[in-house]
Amino acid sequence: MTFDFEKLYVLYPRHQGKKIGIERCKRLIKTEKAYSDLNIAINHYFDHCHERNLEVQYIMLFSTFMNQWEDWLDPQTGKSNMVKKEDRWREQSMKILGNK
Repeated sequence: MTFDFEKLYVLYPRHQGKKIGIERCKRLIKTEKAYSDLNIAINHYFDHCHERNLEVQYIMLFSTFMNQWEDWLDPQTGKSNMVKKEDRWREQSMKILGNK
């Protein structure tokens, strides 16, 4: 089964790391489902970069993305839902001191 990885590469937000990235695609993507999932992951990462208006140097090379593409299947990947550091510290202190 062959897939058009060039088509997916065109969708990727940074056009560097193509050769190694395409080689990784060929090695990792073996089913229609995986190909479809890769398309979804690329779209999630594209949205992430666009929403943050990232400068090119902060966007992963395609080859690097292909090392972790499955992480980007989760639409929450790359989103910051973290509690402020002070709040986490306060919460942890309260637990240690026995206060809630």
